[in-house]
Amino acid sequence: MPDRIVLQKCSSCRWIFKGTRLELDAHETTCIKNKLNRLCNNSQLCSKPESSKTANLENLENNEAVPSCQQNDDVDIIDCNTYKKISTAPHKNKIPVPLLNSTNITDEAIPPSAPQQQTANISSSYRMTTINNNSHVTSAAKVIDVRQRYARDDAHIKASLDMYEITIRHGGTQELFDKMIARFNQYIDKQLPPLYSFHKSRQALRESYGIQPNEYHVCKNGCMMFKDKNNALECDECHEPRYQDADSLTPKRTMVQLPLKEQLALFVNDDGVRKMLKHRANWVSSATVKKSIFDGAVYKELLNNNIFTEEMDIALALYVDDFEGFKRGKNTMSICHIVILNLPEDIRYEDANMIQIFVAPGPNKPKDLPSFLDPVLQELEELCKHGMVVETEGQKIPLKAHLLFVGGDVPGVAKVAGHIGHQSYKGCRFCTIKGVHQEGRMTFPPVFKSKTRHESISTNIGVSNEEQHSSNDSNSSNDSREKPVIRRIETFKQRNNEIGQSAASPFANLSTFHGATFFPIDIMHLMKGVGEQLWNMIKGVYGKDDCPLYLSNVEQKQIGSRIASSRHLTPSSFSGDCGDVSLQTGFYRAVDWIHFVLYFVPTTILEFYDDRETRKALIDISIIYQYAFSRHIIFLFTKKIYLIGFIKIDENGVSCLRHAVKSWTNWLSKQVKNRKLSAAVFTINEHYLTHLCKTIEQDGPLIYLAAFSMEREIGIIKKRIRSHRHPGMNAGNSLVDLAADDSAENDNDSDIDKTDEDLPKRKTEPKKAVVVSRNNNSAQIWGPFAVDTIEVLNCRKQLRHFWAWRKCTYNGVNIDPDEYIEIASRLYKDGVTYGGIERESLLRLHIWVDIDKSRKKSSVKPEQRQYFGEVKYFFKHGFVVDEHEGKCEKLLALVELCTLVKGHGPWPYKTDGGSKTYVVIEEESIVGVAGRAKGKDTREYIYWSKKTPHSKKDIVIDYNLEFIPH
Repeated sequence: MPDRIVLQKCSSCRWIFKGTRLELDAHETTCIKNKLNRLCNNSQLCSKPESSKTANLENLENNEAVPSCQQNDDVDIIDCNTYKKISTAPHKNKIPVPLLNSTNITDEAIPPSAPQQQTANISSSYRMTTINNNSHVTSAAKVIDVRQRYARDDAHIKASLDMYEITIRHGGTQELFDKMIARFNQYIDKQLPPLYSFHKSRQALRESYGIQPNEYHVCKNGCMMFKDKNNALECDECHEPRYQDADSLTPKRTMVQLPLKEQLALFVNDDGVRKMLKHRANWVSSATVKKSIFDGAVYKELLNNNIFTEEMDIALALYVDDFEGFKRGKNTMSICHIVILNLPEDIRYEDANMIQIFVAPGPNKPKDLPSFLDPVLQELEELCKHGMVVETEGQKIPLKAHLLFVGGDVPGVAKVAGHIGHQSYKGCRFCTIKGVHQEGRMTFPPVFKSKTRHESISTNIGVSNEEQHSSNDSNSSNDSREKPVIRRIETFKQRNNEIGQSAASPFANLSTFHGATFFPIDIMHLMKGVGEQLWNMIKGVYGKDDCPLYLSNVEQKQIGSRIASSRHLTPSSFSGDCGDVSLQTGFYRAVDWIHFVLYFVPTTILEFYDDRETRKALIDISIIYQYAFSRHIIFLFTKKIYLIGFIKIDENGVSCLRHAVKSWTNWLSKQVKNRKLSAAVFTINEHYLTHLCKTIEQDGPLIYLAAFSMEREIGIIKKRIRSHRHPGMNAGNSLVDLAADDSAENDNDSDIDKTDEDLPKRKTEPKKAVVVSRNNNSAQIWGPFAVDTIEVLNCRKQLRHFWAWRKCTYNGVNIDPDEYIEIASRLYKDGVTYGGIERESLLRLHIWVDIDKSRKKSSVKPEQRQYFGEVKYFFKHGFVVDEHEGKCEKLLALVELCTLVKGHGPWPYKTDGGSKTYVVIEEESIVGVAGRAKGKDTREYIYWSKKTPHSKKDIVIDYNLEFIPH
């Protein structure tokens, strides 16, 4: 059976051929040799071939004959099926534009007398490239010329593409777009060049993108993808025929993939992007705090092994996941998503800075997912071993790329890891625990045994010699299972049914592969499952009689009502948006379940339990969530215990997380042993909690390993899928369009060299804003505005105290009560809007106060304390603090502070009966916005986002406002 038939453009004669890759390679080699011979001998172009019936050459736009290859003794002449003309730019004055050149042969050695192709400011497809011998990139590196891109010179082309990009980004239909364009063209009445239609705009956008997707044959049922050299006639899984009939080479279904190398080359083409890519090389790791993936033991070991040697070497993360194309009807697709880890965390997960390789068309989940990943895996191996050279304007950039980990949901990662899956007895891909089939399902209860010394299970990259699972000698039973250990690297390289390895992992041969933690736990999917399971325990799914977590239907409705009434008190900066949990669990997203456990379980729900152990268990699970989603985790080698409220906290964040997981697991085991909970509670999600600490130690904070960015891209693609007949093809085309749109967005948003005056204004910035500094990043007060006197606004006393604190004396601080000030309801600062609506009105403040309460004193003892209060209004005010420095102007706010009460959990609460006082604070004292969760009576629990949970360096809360002057 012949090799797979593909469509590919010959880089010499610049025509698209249909044939096997071997035939195309032979044809291209012959064309190159003949072209060089013709250039050197100044010979004429060869004539059009006439022998083959399948050859159907078409003329170029200028009706010239197409250059063809002459027969060569050492290379057989190919027999291509069809020849197709290259798609030209839609504008008649534009010329055919070559796609990104991926050859390492160039034309710097071509004599000046050689005929030149008519390309405007675009060099020929063949260029001689010399790689520096001192470069870490080998001579086998692929050379990609990113200069040969379609330029949007005409204004009407730019306008057409801008409108098209807006349409596809917001899910607009083709019909809507064409109607808008037709109406606009009718309006301009030929006074300007007409705008393009939907298809012409898409064609122009793809040509400006310059990357041609590769087409592959796939099983009709979506089981597998046929590889380049796979001559199989049917699917290996379902035995569905590959082609439509035995005599035809037309496949039943195809899919497209965007090559990784070309996408990376296009990404590094911008100078500003290259500066940001050096974030990895410039990162200074801390020995005590893990704040990045580059603080993990894996990356540090890779540095020691000289894997990353140059500042432009790129670290990558790959994600895979399945998703349904439609809400109704079954059509399961799979996505391959790549994140560039070199970028700073604040821009790393923006849509334009991420890469999508393919969307498997379905209609079923892939049974052989590694077959779909084979092309990108080959590219990763080449990038890791040989690297590539990106040729931009004026320089050649050698770089390598290395894959650090593969993430996704549990079933998807199990497929690429070669693991049998979580429903088998060896259902954990991390360790060797043996499952127990009970109550109709596979469970993974912890193994309680005495601590013994195991043989070293360390991997080659930074894994410690032993992994201690949670243990409790008092809970030891007749469990005959062996204590599990972390799997070695070698166990992923070959099939071994005894440990659940059904096949060798296709990633195991990468030089950056580091064993179990190469497939880290995705906390987005994991914590969603744990949150759902916790609510099911409260509902009584795992037992009602004597179950310490079970609540009656009436109590469940009370919880749901309080959570629903707290919805308008949740700041928009928080991802979760929880509704009535007793009625709307089917509408809860992953971020909603995470928000539920983080902020409602230790507050609203905790109030319904009186048992001390049950309360502690709920606090433990919330602490697990806090550390799982923390961006900064303290990592110490000494144990330091201190108190926060009523909770004992270990200053070592990893130890605190390990203790919380151990306590939660032991509590569940105790309830199961006493028959108060069903044994089915020990799902694979509960077991994976025991591996969180190891993942943090090796890979860094879990939040940077999560698949939130992939889920967002899935949502964008799903909005674009409208074809119910061919949804897979629709998804593939949408993927290419979105990639071209993201590339165009990067081109348009390259503002590295622009001044503040040249930068575009914020999209939400109002017409009028009150500022102190003209710096583009300074805080601003936004309307609606009002003007009144200080006396009427009732802030004279508080304003006098504010300036007296700055002047260190009340002498000479006189505030005119008849002075008019302009007040406003909103403050914009660091990308966050404060005030304006109730959900944004509760501020978290760090205020400097005098903590020395002695009456007889000549000096103050300033120190910061943490407060919470509702903002009343913002305003700008000035005062002469120092006569030599002149008038000092500040953006201020009048805030109503409230007293707080320590709760049984980690979050304080306020009541209507608490005392309140007004203060004037400057905008620098605002550190964030806080949310509120309704409790019993008039309680409102206050919660906020923490970078480092339970840090000893947290600013102390002044619960009773004892340092605030009344």
